[in-house]
Amino acid sequence: MTTHRPFLFVAVFFALGIIAQQYVSFSFMAGIICAGLALLFSLIFSRSCFCSALFIFLFFSGAGFIFSQSYKVTPPNDISQVAHFYFGKTASLEGLIASDVEKRSAWGSTKTTFVLKLKRISVPWGWQERSGKILVNVLRDCDAAYGDYVLLEGKLHRPFEFSADSTFSYEKYLSRRGIRYLLSVKKIGRVEILARGEGFWLKTLSLQARDQWQAKFEKYFLPNEASLLITALLGEGAQIPKHIQALFVQTGTAHVLAISGFNIGIVTVVIFLFLRVLPIGRRGQIVLTILFLIFYAFLTGAKPPVVRATIMATIFLSSFLVQREIDAVNSLAVAAFLILLLNPFNIFDVGFQLSFVSVLAIIQGYPVLANDAIVEKKRLTKPVEWMLKSFFVSLTAWAGVLGLIAYYFHVVTPITLLANLIVVPLSSVLVVLGLGFMLVSITLPVLTFAFVACLKFVLNLMVWVVYLFAQVPGSYFYLKDVSLWHTIIYYIMLGFIVVWWKIRQAKKSRTI
Repeated sequence: MTTHRPFLFVAVFFALGIIAQQYVSFSFMAGIICAGLALLFSLIFSRSCFCSALFIFLFFSGAGFIFSQSYKVTPPNDISQVAHFYFGKTASLEGLIASDVEKRSAWGSTKTTFVLKLKRISVPWGWQERSGKILVNVLRDCDAAYGDYVLLEGKLHRPFEFSADSTFSYEKYLSRRGIRYLLSVKKIGRVEILARGEGFWLKTLSLQARDQWQAKFEKYFLPNEASLLITALLGEGAQIPKHIQALFVQTGTAHVLAISGFNIGIVTVVIFLFLRVLPIGRRGQIVLTILFLIFYAFLTGAKPPVVRATIMATIFLSSFLVQREIDAVNSLAVAAFLILLLNPFNIFDVGFQLSFVSVLAIIQGYPVLANDAIVEKKRLTKPVEWMLKSFFVSLTAWAGVLGLIAYYFHVVTPITLLANLIVVPLSSVLVVLGLGFMLVSITLPVLTFAFVACLKFVLNLMVWVVYLFAQVPGSYFYLKDVSLWHTIIYYIMLGFIVVWWKIRQAKKSRTI
């Protein structure tokens, strides 16, 4: 089993081990033994390339199993050991705010939410040291920030399941982030800040930078406009009006509302094209682009989706620094493997799945369609060729994520194929103008209002276009009872179609 894409098999088998850990009852030690045996057999059968490679990949599957299971191991003093004693009672806790503090409108007032890294909990005979992460909901606006050491009083409880939809479990979602309990603090509940600035200094600076940019957007734009720009450019979960958000979901263009591989890709292209004007070698341009991307992720608060997209872009750019033929699938697999090393439960994140599946679909499907429709028809004009290329990118990405979208959100959006032809270019212009706004607001403030006017025009035009597409009959429809098996069968069929089409093209090229 030799392959020029070794990381593809490594990433796939590592991911399979993580998934198996969720559904197979297997002890931690048994996993270590199986992984060790697989590695041993790979050495024993080293003369057989197929057997050796197979056992190596099985070793990585075992490694994924062990690695993900280790994330579930809790220390002896974890809050889970005593949490049941506090259910239904008022608990007093001390700890460090270990996440960004979010404030949202709820029930006519403001709700403050953050993750608490527990340090101590009150017991009848005093304070006892405890560890663990707790999601805190304070039912009022409070002056808290990342890195604050706080004293809280509230009701401790397990996460609720807000939906009967079996495709999403709020409890499992939090558990994969290491959070197993919630603390609800009433409007009159005690929230006392005992110390400030106790968090990691680099993250503190990152969040402060993000907040400053957010304040600039809120200063120059209307609330609805600011919420869209903050979400698209800073990755902050601003409260986009539900009716606007629904329009983007119904047209399959919701990906432009959040920082993802698409948005980071635009930022990458903008930075790289700017650096090409400067007298810098190609390797220097690539290195500087990577550094600017990391800096941009820092400015946006380094949220997980931004970090994932930055890792993907960095891996692809780094592959150009290697003096050898570049394989996009192998680079994508390297990025997936590194992201899973950061947190193996990223494999269950819908954003992670959509990002990688869409990119993989474009890599595998676009060259096939483009070769048939563009390369073989050499008389196409440039505008027609550009439209065809854009349509095929949209088609392959849509086909790639169709199964996941139907499974998780029970909606199919055929209008996506046409909507993306207009919305994606507008979104690209929006990102470019947004970066320009961020730059001139600190270097040439006199030009700020020019960028504000352009951003308002493009943003409102994009929302209007999305609204028009959503009104087209049959632009979207909802599905019920889409099971995991339906989704698996869909991707198996899609894989067979791609393989068949590639074999067909190979036969045609040999007959010419």
